[in-house]
Amino acid sequence: MPRTVTIRSRLRISVTPRFEIFYALRALDAGAAATAGWRRRSDRLLPEDFSETMARVAPHPLMWPLLADALRDGKPGPDFSEIVETIRSADDRVFQESVLGGIFRDREAVAELIGGHRKLDDAARVEAEAGRSIVALLGLYPFDKSTAVAMALSRVIDDPAAYRADLAAALDSFWTLVFGDTWRDLGPAMDQARKSLQSSLAGGSPSEFARDIGLPVALDDRNRVVTSLRGSTLYSYSSVREIHVIPSAFNDARLWAAYADDEGSVRLFFPVYRPELLREDVRSVDAAMAFRALGDTTRYAMASVLAHEPQTSVELAKAFGVSKATISHHVQLLRAAGLLDESSADNGIVLSLNRQTIEGISAAALRELYGGGNDPVIRRSRRQRARRS
Repeated sequence: MPRTVTIRSRLRISVTPRFEIFYALRALDAGAAATAGWRRRSDRLLPEDFSETMARVAPHPLMWPLLADALRDGKPGPDFSEIVETIRSADDRVFQESVLGGIFRDREAVAELIGGHRKLDDAARVEAEAGRSIVALLGLYPFDKSTAVAMALSRVIDDPAAYRADLAAALDSFWTLVFGDTWRDLGPAMDQARKSLQSSLAGGSPSEFARDIGLPVALDDRNRVVTSLRGSTLYSYSSVREIHVIPSAFNDARLWAAYADDEGSVRLFFPVYRPELLREDVRSVDAAMAFRALGDTTRYAMASVLAHEPQTSVELAKAFGVSKATISHHVQLLRAAGLLDESSADNGIVLSLNRQTIEGISAAALRELYGGGNDPVIRRSRRQRARRS
């Protein structure tokens, strides 16, 4: 008797820069409001000639997600070094098919482009006439061979090895100058998002999971098919080899990928957009000050209370049996470390623990301790400074 396919066993939840680095490069020119602060910081770190490198490889922001398809046959969750190595060592034809296949849906047309039997302008015209908007979005239709996108795609067709080398160099520079630190800063929040997704999957059926986390498809457990949100069947469960769900801070376009092999099995990748992952306050966390504030047992106990139940200073003083002046001293240190949120109420200023700062302490400490650069600032107490003078 044939074994029933259970889609739950095909679901994988992981954290990887596989798509994220390409989406971040897209965000440099076409990002959402949630990435505005990150873009400003990145612009300061990137050299002026990096824009020329980007223009040579991907002159339109939409090209970056298409270039992520170059990893289609690689491992599902590569680290950055594996991403670059996969691109550098890729077979030219496989690379061409992966990138061009994201633009031109007709596999025969892609083969003819690679083989030199069809011109780029003709392929773009056919796509446009078929109602596929991507060629217009990229500026390939109406066609002009002198546009930057047309020239970049011509390089993919005519000289894929040189193009791959430029792509790998651009990724390497971006990682070294910007995204390596970004990825490390995202680490704690990404791990928390992964755990949240796993909890959601464990708490309900696959169809409920897909709906609750906002997948761009539906999982029809009754009919055992993956459908569009409008109900059109896309894939049978039996044809789905794996479904990878990946938290994403940059996929505001809510893109996803489906990669079929020669046997008809498909791997689905869903980078789930979570704008809160890219917390703008992470880099402002002063880890040393936060550790100092929480290093006192009374302040740590206060923080624990405020994490569960917001209170006023008066209520805290009563709870801990200390004077208002003592509570004010502790509150001032917690506030200075960015650990408190404050809101007005009828009974005074209500204090609560700032969860984002707590989550950002580890990332800030890792950056300061392991990130290199300037020596850490040594803060001395007034008593220590007086002794030295």
